[in-house]
This record gives sequence, structure tokens and C-alpha cells, in this order.
Amino acid sequence: MNPATPNSLRGVSRSAACAVFAALAFQPSTTYGQTTSEPPVEPGEIARVTVQTGDHRTTFIEVVSENGIKSAAPAQPATLSAPSAAESVEELRRAAKDFRMLSLQATVYPMGAGFTTLLRSQTAEGHEWQAISNADFRLLTQLGQFETATTVYAWFPFVDVGDETDPNRPTIGPATAAVEAGYRVTQGAPESTTIEALNHLHAYYEAHHTELAADFTRREAETFRLAAEAARLAEEERTHPQPKPDRVIRFSTSDSNLSAQP
Repeated sequence: MNPATPNSLRGVSRSAACAVFAALAFQPSTTYGQTTSEPPVEPGEIARVTVQTGDHRTTFIEVVSENGIKSAAPAQPATLSAPSAAESVEELRRAAKDFRMLSLQATVYPMGAGFTTLLRSQTAEGHEWQAISNADFRLLTQLGQFETATTVYAWFPFVDVGDETDPNRPTIGPATAAVEAGYRVTQGAPESTTIEALNHLHAYYEAHHTELAADFTRREAETFRLAAEAARLAEEERTHPQPKPDRVIRFSTSDSNLSAQP
């Protein structure tokens, strides 16, 4: 054994010692603390090594099974269930339609009581096109998939908010109770399937605007709540740091997978 190896590691398997020192290499402090070896506790264990760093303990456990090497927790068998008759019919119905992916870059500009959205994308041949819409596309980001009479679309919107004071922002009358949601192409020529998808999205926006707006308000409130909670926890950690929980890391000699638990 290397003369630099602590006496507490003598008698520990080479792989266990290597795992300990590999872990210590990533410690932010140069003071590694006390390292001690312990006898195996549970069946299937080969060795235990515990590293004490301040008030934090990390225990490395090398494990083995009758068919070779195992990790800390055996894999659980997947639970499979047959689809119901209704689900099977629905799958067949959707499978009969074309499947397309729709990717759009949407920049939403606040316009007083309404919004103007600049839509940008490109055709399958790489030709760029642009359109302006009076719908607030932030309300449509949760759709995921939608379908028309002939096609199922996987919907990938990339939505950001533009500067309402930008003098070059596009302008179009906002969608209101008296004005239908709509758009007009200002550059290039979208494919016919894209036109079909845009028509569907605007019709859906108009038909479900109240529910979409309420859902968006809830999501925004939850986002702000989570951000405030994250800031509170960060400040609490900064002003009242808590000791790190002890960790147990199980590993095997022929498998690089580590299973860690607090």
C-alpha cells in the first residue's frame, strides 16, 4: 500500500480506498479530516470507510452480490398495464393522422391593453418567414400537442417578451371581444401545414381565451412564489448555515455507478 495511505485504510480493499481518495479530491477544503475503516454491517458488503470532515460524515460502502456486483438498491421491475379499449381506439385514431413538429420563435410586445406577437420560423427547405399576430402567445405555451382534422402537431414554442418602447416593434390591432384573434404573414411564405397550425392556434386562443388567461395568471403567480421562496431559502442559508447531512455512498468494483443517499 502507498506509504501515504492513512493507517485507518489498511486492510480495506483497493477499490474502496480508491473511491475514498477520488471523493476527497473533490472536497473544497484541503483539510480532509479523519478517515476510519469499519467492519461490514449488512450482507453483501465488502468494506466500509468513513470520512469525517468537520461536522459532516461520508461513508463509502463497497457491495457485491452472488451474480457479481450490485448497486445499493436493486432495480424495481417495471409495472406494465395494457391500454384500455378507449385508449386503444384513441391511439388508432391519432395514428391515422400525420404527425408534425412545429417550432416557433414568438416575441410578445405589450401594447397598452393588448399584445402584438412577432412570429418567426423557417420552412423545411430553410426559408425564413415572419408573421405578426394579435394573440398573446405566452398563453399557448402549455398546449404541448394539438391536432387538426388531418394532423397531430408537437408544439415547441420559444416565447420571450419584447420591449414595448422599441420603435421598430411590429404593430397590429389587439384581439378583443370585438376583434378576432388573427395574424398576417409579413415575410416569406409558411408551408400549408404551418398555415393550418396557425389557423388552429388562433381559433383555439379565441375560443378558450378566458381559461388560457386564468391558467397563465396562476402559472405566473406560482413562478413568482417559487422565486421568492428560493430567495428566502438562499438568504436563510447565508445567514444561518445548516450542517450538511451525513451521506452514504455505495459502489461496486466492476461498476462505476455510485448510489448516494443522505
